[in-house]
Amino acid sequence: MRLGQLGSKIEQGIHKTSTTINYIALLFLFLMMLLVAFDVLGRYLFDSPFIGTFDSIEMMMAVVVFCSLAYCTLVEGHVRVDVILSRLSKRTKSILNVITFIPSVFIVALMAWRLGERAWTIIMNLPGPATPTIDIPHWPFIILGAIAFLLFCLELIIFWVHSAKQVGNR
Repeated sequence: MRLGQLGSKIEQGIHKTSTTINYIALLFLFLMMLLVAFDVLGRYLFDSPFIGTFDSIEMMMAVVVFCSLAYCTLVEGHVRVDVILSRLSKRTKSILNVITFIPSVFIVALMAWRLGERAWTIIMNLPGPATPTIDIPHWPFIILGAIAFLLFCLELIIFWVHSAKQVGNR
């Protein structure tokens, strides 16, 4: 197998993983919606809200945000200044992407590293921090955040490589 084929297979695997964890984010978003709806119904119809709704929503929000970042990069869904970029040539856009994505990769890699380091510290000193009402431990969500940011970083690198190839193609 040639290096190009291997790279293509790795890229496809990263894209499939990004899509899969995005579905996890969508599932958690749906569960958040149900939890809030049932909490409101319980509060106003039966005067009995669910205990720990705030804690659960807080942790679910971390899953939704972390798990959707890589997919957002895959589909190029991040915010851009289209008013300016729409007037530029494809090559010029690629040059700007190559320049701007270098610090993005660095920052996201740094965040993945720090989250991983934080997760390791917590795991070595369990039980670690937890939510105040129903004691949901933070460490699984921090590990998920580190993995999600690593995947986000890989998607940024893939996007950067494709942009660099477009700069080389005239």
